[in-house]
Amino acid sequence: MRQAKIKTKLLVAFVTLNVLCAGLITFSVYSEMRPHFLEAVEYTLIDMTRVMASELAAQAERDPLNSLKTADLKIAMEKLFATNFPSRNAYDSGNRSALRIYVTDEKGIVLFDSKGGEWEGQDFSKWRDVALTLDGKYGARATRSNPDDPRTSTHFIAAPIQAGGRIVGVLSIGKPVESSNGFIARSKLRIIAMFLITV
Repeated sequence: MRQAKIKTKLLVAFVTLNVLCAGLITFSVYSEMRPHFLEAVEYTLIDMTRVMASELAAQAERDPLNSLKTADLKIAMEKLFATNFPSRNAYDSGNRSALRIYVTDEKGIVLFDSKGGEWEGQDFSKWRDVALTLDGKYGARATRSNPDDPRTSTHFIAAPIQAGGRIVGVLSIGKPVESSNGFIARSKLRIIAMFLITV
């Protein structure tokens, strides 16, 4: 009888230890998923800003005064937001780009804004993404439309537009965090399901 009690206690201890270990791993993966996912989005935005900034730089190089031209970019953005692309999945059912793109000159004045020109003419030289980029550093910022709600945050990544051996402007691309929330939520549900199956 005593041996049976010892075996039962050992079994309970073993099961409890395994559940705790599985729970610890699950919690660790669950808590780290969001920042890692957003970091992956950031690297994608870095590539996008550099490619688009290089295109604007090439256009500026063709101008004798190295002046920025945003007319072609405006046409391209209007076409992007008007095009109804095929859906990839349920989280892409809107078929609309959530990106916010703007271009400033070398003084930080907005020359182009993809959202109907809402920011055009404004001084963005103090914004972190623009200020750091104009200073020759990596520029990025996260801004919330509602200061009390992290879900309303938009992450901006900037790249310098260089022509004639100097920085003539900044291109910054923003992506709302909420546009990625569906993918994060789905992945977290899968992790919870795997934990329950393991238990």
